Amino acid sequence: LLKATFTVPLSLFDVSDMPQDSSGSTVEARSVYGIDNVFDPTVLSLTTTKLAIAQNLAALRSIYYKGNRAHHMDHHNAAASEPKNVKIKLDTMVDQTPLSDLDNLIECCIGPSFFPLSTLNIGGKTVASVENTTLQYASVIERLFTSADMSIETKAPTITTQVIYQKTGEDGLSLSEFVTLLSDPVYQSEQYSSVMAYDAQCDDNTLTRLADRLKCSIFLPDRTDIRPLGRTVVRQNITLYVGETQGANRANAVAETLRKVMNERQTGWDAKGGILSNWHTDRGTTFEVRLSVSDFGDYAHLIPMMTQLSVDASTDPLLARQINIAALEGMVSADLATGQDTRGNMASFLFASLESPQDKIETCAYDPVSNKERPFLLIERDGDDVILRSGFPMASARTAVGRTVDHLDGVRIARHKMGIPLTGDSVGKVNQLDDRATRLAIVSALNMYFLKCNSPSVLSRLYFPR
Repeated sequence: LLKATFTVPLSLFDVSDMPQDSSGSTVEARSVYGIDNVFDPTVLSLTTTKLAIAQNLAALRSIYYKGNRAHHMDHHNAAASEPKNVKIKLDTMVDQTPLSDLDNLIECCIGPSFFPLSTLNIGGKTVASVENTTLQYASVIERLFTSADMSIETKAPTITTQVIYQKTGEDGLSLSEFVTLLSDPVYQSEQYSSVMAYDAQCDDNTLTRLADRLKCSIFLPDRTDIRPLGRTVVRQNITLYVGETQGANRANAVAETLRKVMNERQTGWDAKGGILSNWHTDRGTTFEVRLSVSDFGDYAHLIPMMTQLSVDASTDPLLARQINIAALEGMVSADLATGQDTRGNMASFLFASLESPQDKIETCAYDPVSNKERPFLLIERDGDDVILRSGFPMASARTAVGRTVDHLDGVRIARHKMGIPLTGDSVGKVNQLDDRATRLAIVSALNMYFLKCNSPSVLSRLYFPR
């Protein structure tokens, strides 16, 4: 059994009750919702969207009142002092983490979600997931991937943080002067030195500890993007190297500290806000899978339909969205089992799907105006092979370590089944988790192709085009 961890701030229901102090406290969603059968998976699934929104509101509320560092200390560092459940049986598929532990350990717990864990062998790798989706063509897909030639390229784990500046009046630097200042590598280096100097003096010197652990700077050279958003607003995006940690708290700490640093300077621009970004396309996985036509067996007649469907999906956003929803179902099923930030991963995936590709797939530009969604999975025929390719990078903010998820039985069981244990050296484990989630996303999207090609509406469109 996996635990679903969400929270609801009381202010979501009555704004007047929001405390105007630094407590940033939350209430248990069970008492707020008052749903007796909240443990029923049907009820839980019907409220997942509302709960996910509430989870983010609670975290943001805590960060707003307390500041990211205090939020981090209260909720995440507290996990280190909690005793781990040493009675776990890794040969089972049952999570037995007590609800009382979750209430004390996690800021946003509702209760258990009764979806069992399952495992699937995809191209020689075991993928553990939450068993909440069905692959109607599992048998033929399993046969196809038994002898598949799979190439999945993973990237270094990074995260992007951002600070938003606004012009405060007529005095100070002009827009072009301020953009030039922020774009200067020497000035950026000085900014980052000031951030690290401030962090070193904090009780929760989270950036200093990470840099010491990595034995290198967390600020990547030539990975800061300065972009005007109109005449009076400028955005500064900073890409950080966070190693095997997700880095969400580090990204927020950088943004929070940089705001303080910049607001002490007389530039004529005010650092209004700063927080981590959900854009992670540059660290998304890409893939190429070669399947043998002979392994399709009785389904070989669907191959021409699949390749045509792939062509259609590249110009039909609604069709692309159906393929992407299937891919997301696979990805999220794996991410739930391994204790990931599913909301952040989904947002990163959707950003990437809406980007316009530039010279190569790893370099994209998000354009919210175009609203053209691209398909995650493309299919083409190459002689005796069928090739599956990335439509865009599977962006995410996946992590390999975390003092909170270490305490969840389901996460430890899932990681054990995949051969990516929580214990031991964490180096390379993020890439392995990226790889496994990508495999399940590919399989789920391919299953959608099979479904669509057996649909009369799809057949009619392929053979009798408008």
